[in-house]
Amino acid sequence: MRKCPILEAMRVRVKLRAKITSTEIFGSTPPSIFTGRFGYPKINLGILLPSETGNTSIYDSPSKWFKTGMGIEKILGYRASLVNSRRKFSVRSASNPNRLLEIIQEVAMSSSPVDTEVKLFKVPRISATFPFNAIPFGPSALVKRARLAENPRIKRRVDYICSDSDLKASKAAIDLYEHGIDVYQISKILSVGLLGLKTQRRLVPTRWSITASDSIIANNLLEQVKHYSRISEYLLFESNYIGNYFEILLLPTEWMFEQVEMGVPGGVWTKSMKQPVVISDHEFYWGRKTYAKNVAGAYYSGKLAILEYLSRTRRQAGALIVREIRPEYFSEVGVWKIRECVRDAMRKKPLRFFTLDDAIERIDQILMIKHDVWSKKSKIVDRLVHQKKIREFLDRSRYTSTE
Repeated sequence: MRKCPILEAMRVRVKLRAKITSTEIFGSTPPSIFTGRFGYPKINLGILLPSETGNTSIYDSPSKWFKTGMGIEKILGYRASLVNSRRKFSVRSASNPNRLLEIIQEVAMSSSPVDTEVKLFKVPRISATFPFNAIPFGPSALVKRARLAENPRIKRRVDYICSDSDLKASKAAIDLYEHGIDVYQISKILSVGLLGLKTQRRLVPTRWSITASDSIIANNLLEQVKHYSRISEYLLFESNYIGNYFEILLLPTEWMFEQVEMGVPGGVWTKSMKQPVVISDHEFYWGRKTYAKNVAGAYYSGKLAILEYLSRTRRQAGALIVREIRPEYFSEVGVWKIRECVRDAMRKKPLRFFTLDDAIERIDQILMIKHDVWSKKSKIVDRLVHQKKIREFLDRSRYTSTE
């Protein structure tokens, strides 16, 4: 009999309740930190810590989760095992950190697990309830004190950039990325207030720092991509993971980008609906000035992965991501799945088409929701189908003048 994944995740939390009976925890943080956003500008910041030592990187490693095809149930199990040893800080405290904040910052800078000991005010309270609309998270408690039991391993470039208090945060993030530092670590470093001018450093909620890192790096890549020549045909890339199906179409146009997301009826968020839920956000050549509030952080993760491919191949193109969310995706696990799925698709050999209609026909073969539903939300499809090209007007005027 097939196990219910939701019940399995609840069982993980119940088992964890039996394991955590003390206010003292000694373990190896993956390394991982979490910066909350509620109560801003005074927010919770803490070290995420399992009650085991050694190589615990798998507890917070989206790229490994994806590469091994890890299911939602197992991801929830790892995440539920991380205790959040937190304390409230003013966002401005990053420019003049106390000892606890310094320890948290050192954890964020580390490139490998760090043995850590924490003393909590109370035994962490664990709920057996299951949050459907939140990133999976373990128990939480206020920390009285924390101590690193070993020196964190910090890469030289990370240490250098974090120590440079005269470098703006955006330039610091770009420098780290160009020196091979993973975007996941960049967002952690930004989150604990280690980037930017000394007097302007702030703690940044994790949710915001992920989007900010994606956006900063993507926009820097875009400035390069706009100087490259355009592709000459339609290229279609495909990938799927834990109930998320991606069709990514590169267009033989100048830069433009759109992400369309749709939920198949019968899922956790659409089970009471008879029709698919479709949302989208887009930008044309000159970008967008407002936050992509419909697709939200997933928009910037997808955009980054597309621009990484275009930068790598030294080509320019328009891009349309169509994401279909099926019922087997029963819990939110974070926007990392967007980034990793699109990256995976862009590493594969694309399908090539000469017309937009042929490419969309292929998309219809893969997705349950057909284009007559989602294309109505697509500004890029509308532009490609309906907008007249300058060449058409020139040809028409030339024809008229010869009559």
